[in-house]
Amino acid sequence: MGVVLVVLRGLTFFFEELRSEKRSPHWKLRSALLVIAPGACALASPYGFSLVGYYHRLLANPLLPSFVDEWQASTPSRKTALFFLLAFAAVWLVARYRERLTPFESTALLATMASGLWAIRSIVWFQLAALVILPRALDGALESGRSRAPRRCLMRSLGIGALGAILLGTAVAAAQPSAWYTKAWPQRAARAIERAARDPSARVFADDRHARLPWEVPSLRGRVAYDVRFELFSAEQLRKLASYRSQVGDDWRRAAEGYRLLTFDPQKERSGWRSAGGEPQARVLYTDGAIAVVSRAGSSQRPAVALDRGSAYWATAAGSR
Repeated sequence: MGVVLVVLRGLTFFFEELRSEKRSPHWKLRSALLVIAPGACALASPYGFSLVGYYHRLLANPLLPSFVDEWQASTPSRKTALFFLLAFAAVWLVARYRERLTPFESTALLATMASGLWAIRSIVWFQLAALVILPRALDGALESGRSRAPRRCLMRSLGIGALGAILLGTAVAAAQPSAWYTKAWPQRAARAIERAARDPSARVFADDRHARLPWEVPSLRGRVAYDVRFELFSAEQLRKLASYRSQVGDDWRRAAEGYRLLTFDPQKERSGWRSAGGEPQARVLYTDGAIAVVSRAGSSQRPAVALDRGSAYWATAAGSR
């Protein structure tokens, strides 16, 4: 997003100078640098040109939305209601008071809005852009038909209200016990997994929602599949995970072969954990509204498809690592 915004600034600067009668010195060179240099900065890393593949796997992977909600496109819902409300307000303000904004500000606002529509996780960039850019357009809406004194009173009231909300939120957060922040991960579930995984050969097949297990149970480090860096997985590995999560195909269980303990989200994977719990010699160790833990006897052999042994990659039973 940083690259996109700087390139947009270079393009808008070029056309602004092209139309200007008094052009700044070296304006062509400045425009060229703003357009070309950001792409080089995106590769300024010890990984160099291999980052090109990384960006491609991360940004153009059609399977990611099936794993992570934040990679899904923004559609009207309770989760995205505030985004769409702000987007409609932004379009109206820019259309009505465009003269208050520079071409770059209008373009940056539209670019970040488009990124928010493309993926939920990008909404935050639109929010930050709106926070910086929209007040100038909002001034035009507040000034029309209002005298200066009522407007000053309104802005003072909004500022005091915002400050009060921040102080109240801080006080409420500070008053909560530490357990309030970790209620999405029950400690009893972690203890149940720790007891069941005392055998060093026992591995745990978690998912992205339960990947914090090694932090809760340090003895499981190197034995948990998987961390959530999906961009490091191949398309075939992601397809196997997708089949397992959706229970699609005759061999959808293959991704979890060799793992003694399985964790599920009871709300999103109800059929999965019930199916696993119904297997021969399997039993449900723990379940609540946040997590279900299933133990399978006799699954301590090397996984047919092993995922994550301290870093984020897969290894096959044939020994390729």
